[in-house]
Amino acid sequence: MTTTREEEEANDLEEEEEKDEKDEKKKKQQQREEEEFLRLLEKRLPQSQSHVLEHAKKMKMSEETRAKMCAQMESLGDELEYFCDAFHRAMVSSKKTTATLEKSKKEKKEEERESTTSTSTSNTDDDGNGVGFEKKKRKTRIEPIVPDVVAAEASEEEKRAWREEGYALIRSGKVGAIVMAGGQGTRLGSALPKGTFDIGLPSKKSLFQLQAERIRKVIELAAAAAAAAAENEEGKESASPSLPWYIMTSPQTHEQTVEFFRENAYFNLPEKDVVFFQQQEAPVFDVEGKIILAPDGSIQTSPDGNGSIYRALLKSNALENMKKRGVRHLHCYSVDNALILPGDCEFIGYCALRGKQSGAKVIEKTSPDEKVGVFAREVAYSNIDGGDGDYTEKEDTDGGRRKSALSSSSSSSSSSRIRVLEYSEIEPSVRDEREEVDYDEVLPGNMRTDDSNDPSSIIKIEKYNRPPWNHFNPDNRPLRFRCANVAIHYFSLDFLYKVAGIANARSSSGKKIVNDQDDQDSFAMEYHVAEKDVPCYVEGDTEKRRTKKAIKLESFIFDAYQYSSDGVTIFEGERKLDFAPVKQATGDDSPESARRMISFVHSTWITKNRGRVQWGGYGGLVEVSPLVSLRGENLEIVNDCDVQRNTSIELGWEPPSERQTPWHRYYGKHSSLA
Repeated sequence: MTTTREEEEANDLEEEEEKDEKDEKKKKQQQREEEEFLRLLEKRLPQSQSHVLEHAKKMKMSEETRAKMCAQMESLGDELEYFCDAFHRAMVSSKKTTATLEKSKKEKKEEERESTTSTSTSNTDDDGNGVGFEKKKRKTRIEPIVPDVVAAEASEEEKRAWREEGYALIRSGKVGAIVMAGGQGTRLGSALPKGTFDIGLPSKKSLFQLQAERIRKVIELAAAAAAAAAENEEGKESASPSLPWYIMTSPQTHEQTVEFFRENAYFNLPEKDVVFFQQQEAPVFDVEGKIILAPDGSIQTSPDGNGSIYRALLKSNALENMKKRGVRHLHCYSVDNALILPGDCEFIGYCALRGKQSGAKVIEKTSPDEKVGVFAREVAYSNIDGGDGDYTEKEDTDGGRRKSALSSSSSSSSSSRIRVLEYSEIEPSVRDEREEVDYDEVLPGNMRTDDSNDPSSIIKIEKYNRPPWNHFNPDNRPLRFRCANVAIHYFSLDFLYKVAGIANARSSSGKKIVNDQDDQDSFAMEYHVAEKDVPCYVEGDTEKRRTKKAIKLESFIFDAYQYSSDGVTIFEGERKLDFAPVKQATGDDSPESARRMISFVHSTWITKNRGRVQWGGYGGLVEVSPLVSLRGENLEIVNDCDVQRNTSIELGWEPPSERQTPWHRYYGKHSSLA
């Protein structure tokens, strides 16, 4: 009995020694990991961010937090210093913008006078005599953009030609679609990726599903066009069209987005044609330029804007994938547009026919208060002699009109670039400016004339009037800067390679890139600043959450237009067909407004095909599946049929055999069509 107890004690002692030995090894391992972690921070962190290293030394981090910070260091690599420099440049630029706005408010008249004159400076001696040295002083002015084409004013023959060109490009495998889908539906009350959001249509389809089905229909129409072309060319087989879909995610949404597509079998698209890639994240700074720490003690980061798409395409080898597939024309758009048509053949076809490296689809901005940016032309010019330059209208390479400084008494030079004025940065005087009309020339009957002796010069201005007025209303004049940016872009593959190379070279080398359109050095793909409150780390209490005013760095996709050497194609679309944003939970730009716009368009298609739509004045919705019709074509099935509210016309839909409700529920009791 005694021997057994001694053996048990010996075994217990041995187990304790083994446990202590394991604990000691584990402790040493953790110590080595901590030392390696601190060495990694010391190697990667710039000197200005030493507070992060001090924080890591003091804080007892969990293995999860340490692993997260290591992953952040590996992801950011040597670019932390680049982001720190970018922060300081962006803050300086933001302060200059603010100062300019304040100056323009106080000295508006003086600025307008100076914007049309040129100045020169000369060195003088003590007696005030010039010594013959002259220096150029560059100034800039902002001018509105004139679209190359307005879709609503184009003939059916022109649109058919654009579509045929687009179908031909898809048939040859030269078109791809890129969707910027890195955001979460936070403002919509969802923590999931925004593309997975159901906006409340009768079909309950998500934004991703709507876009996937539109891609399938575009491919189907291209195949039909290919079959028709093959019939016309005897002995030639029609190719099987494809339209690869490149989906940009963020670290927060990547896994959820990929899993969503897997669960839905890629919405019946070929898996090889759906390519995912991630955008980069940037550290978040406080107002003093120090990196903010997240509540768990790691580095607080956020996606660095849609302008990071160029580097993301390059680093993820998505550009290489496009090149191998033979893709040469890219349609790029934002995921939160419920009316977007990926691979829009009219837009792609027109841009391809124009032959320029980049293009944008815009809509007319009708209200100064609408929160959208506007396209404009920034003209930089300089005069040597200091005389007043005479300005004359001159046709530019983009089909618009701009002013050039010309004077016999002064030597001048100018250059211009396309840019987008964001609604948060645009000056009020520019935002509110409307087209000028001479009130003295407004005639009875909503007419005006430029030449009373020439009847052909009489122009109707009924579009400027709204009932019940029978006189000219100045508030109905179109805005002067009205080409609204709705995040619908066209890029050639060569242009994407060019911009990605510029952005990547800048971030890797830290050197300035010279813009060949200007004689001044400029940093490539500069960041903009956005002030937001973010949760931050509170020392001594990792569970406590406190918010802090932070500066987030954002780059914009349209900043790359300055590198388009042959100009930018501006294609004006129609709001009711092209733009239904889903950005907030209620009000304008909400799921409700988006589904109303979709229902309105689809109801129009049905009535044009002699169908009857149940009156939806009390909240009814009507939907046509993209697999049935893309732009109102092939809807003969609704001819002389009653379509009830909250109906989705899908493949295989059969109309009711008889009317389900009285006639006045379709047209309204007082309708002339009743």
